[in-house]
Amino acid sequence: MENTLAARLVEFRLPVATEVKLRAKAEALGVPVETYLRTLVERDTAVDARPDALAEAIQRLTSRTPAEIDVDRARILALTEEPRPLPEGKTLADVVVGQWPGDETDEEMRELLEELS
Repeated sequence: MENTLAARLVEFRLPVATEVKLRAKAEALGVPVETYLRTLVERDTAVDARPDALAEAIQRLTSRTPAEIDVDRARILALTEEPRPLPEGKTLADVVVGQWPGDETDEEMRELLEELS
């Protein structure tokens, strides 16, 4: 099942699961889904307008001082959830390998993998 999101010039279809995630991200930011989508598109097209954007980002990252790195690390860690402790007597492999929700379609899995890459 798919839902259609329409923009002024573009209409496209998203799988329901993708739309649910999109709406959740927009809600977490406190903005309408249309605003969130426009922000993503504008950010993506702005990067394309500057072919040296990647080189500039790499330069910024590699020229940070140790203090700047510490600040960035602290900011990122503050945004991440605390890891759940492993059950007693289990390794990470024990709780991950072979564990799959199992209700995703091949298409949804491909989309999720694309998001990760």
